Amino acid sequence: KGIAPNETKVIPGRRYGFKDITLSFSQTGGIDYLSIDNQQVIIPGREFGGLSYERFDFNDYSEFFSQYSRLTRWTTGWAMGDFGRRGIEACPEIRYEKIKPFMENSQIDVTDTQVIFTLDVTYQPHEIRQWGLPKKNRLVYVLDLIEGKLDLTYDWKGKQANRMPESYWLETSIQVANPSRWQMEKLDLLVDPLDVIQNGNRNLHALTEGGMVYRGYEGQYQLQSFDAPLMSLGRRSLLKFDNQLPDLGKGLFVNLFNNVWGTNFAAWYEGDMSYHVRFNW
Repeated sequence: KGIAPNETKVIPGRRYGFKDITLSFSQTGGIDYLSIDNQQVIIPGREFGGLSYERFDFNDYSEFFSQYSRLTRWTTGWAMGDFGRRGIEACPEIRYEKIKPFMENSQIDVTDTQVIFTLDVTYQPHEIRQWGLPKKNRLVYVLDLIEGKLDLTYDWKGKQANRMPESYWLETSIQVANPSRWQMEKLDLLVDPLDVIQNGNRNLHALTEGGMVYRGYEGQYQLQSFDAPLMSLGRRSLLKFDNQLPDLGKGLFVNLFNNVWGTNFAAWYEGDMSYHVRFNW
């Protein structure tokens, strides 16, 4: 059902219907159910718009070096410093962890052509204090009932500098009948993500504006990320180089920020950021 005249807040788990579209939100602020023309387009158990923070430890880097780097007496001296986090093994408080926010406040605005969901999400105070997570996080979903698209903007404010290896993710897990029909736009050409050679980067791809494109019997979908080009296929996979082809039926994840590689990248970042993704059908 739609929005009651006096209803202005999002209730997690409640399904909202508008014309041929039905959706619901999880406690984290992501859309966990989306049906278009009676076709469910969110992978069960996954989300569109779900945020997560991931932190890495010594074991993650040990696995990364064993899979990715050719350490010899000629390369170890510089590779360990350039690709690793020297000294992380001496910090037992740094352990791998994945953290998700929770919804704090919300607002619903409805017009004749659009529905706008504004969600403020936050992390636990001790997580913000210890790991420098953003103090303010706002997700704005704009559902266009005429053009058939869903725009999502995410703004974070007050992120503090953190030298520990970390990453931020935005999940965009669209369900399709045949995941092998996904294609990705790289340098303005469509590429099959399952046609990547062994020892190539099979999980992470920087995409150009066309993003991810799907054509199947249920129609055509397009997923675009305008500000964060790095897409991880099937899983969050910054330090995993196991040569496995991605399982596209397990989700799509936009990497918003990371500092896991030391060479030619900033060691940390602080301040405010804004991101924009779009789902077309």
